[in-house]
Amino acid sequence: GCQPLARRLCREYASWAPTQERALFGEEFERSARGAALLASASAIVGMHPDQATHPIVEAAIARAIPFAIVPCCVFPTFFPHKRVGGGGGARRVRTYEDLCAHIATCAPGVVEERLDFEGRNRAFFWHPRLVR
Repeated sequence: GCQPLARRLCREYASWAPTQERALFGEEFERSARGAALLASASAIVGMHPDQATHPIVEAAIARAIPFAIVPCCVFPTFFPHKRVGGGGGARRVRTYEDLCAHIATCAPGVVEERLDFEGRNRAFFWHPRLVR
């Protein structure tokens, strides 16, 4: 079954009519007039296997206190050599899918992980600023 966060988000956004923007998501998009306007009015940022946009989605959502839901897939360690997992002296570069998931899970207080009911890379991460304890 769904966790309380997932159920609450489903209730909260039940009447939501989503829009889809097909563009490269990153700093350039965030700085553009279209990107800035979309992010200013966004009720959530969602990424389904977003590839190189994984980190920018998470970071943009947290910086703007916008809820996110993301199902990561590919790691792209050469694009994000500064991303680390593990704390203290044991911190290492994010290189594997497991590292990526651990990094997302700890990127902000209150990130919730769920397993989706399909085969493959099915780990979903949700964050809502109002639900941070």
